[in-house]
Amino acid sequence: MRRVVLLWVVAVSAMAPGCAEEEDRVPVQLSWQLADGRDCAEAGIGGVEVIVTAASAARSTFECSAGLAPNIVDLGAFERGLIEIEVRALSGSGEPLYEGTGRSELRGEASGALIELRFVGADP
Repeated sequence: MRRVVLLWVVAVSAMAPGCAEEEDRVPVQLSWQLADGRDCAEAGIGGVEVIVTAASAARSTFECSAGLAPNIVDLGAFERGLIEIEVRALSGSGEPLYEGTGRSELRGEASGALIELRFVGADP
């Protein structure tokens, strides 16, 4: 059984006042950690793919160390409402090694998440 740990923190909103369209969007930041305590190099991770599903989907790819806690990556701004985040740490050949998911209701302040990634790949 895979257990996913997700911690949400609220940060100060970095949104500019004025534009109604911008006010309906909420900036989201993300960090991840590997459940087994390894770092990116030890785990053989070539990159991390993040998929955010909200009113529309967004896909981003990062170097593993860019978002390995305590580091943070910016995912962009999304419309208020429910978002789902799927994170996959991939090997150099693109095979999934670690995965984690989370969801949150964006309500108007900047949001941040820490997602714990569980090992799903084959042992080396």
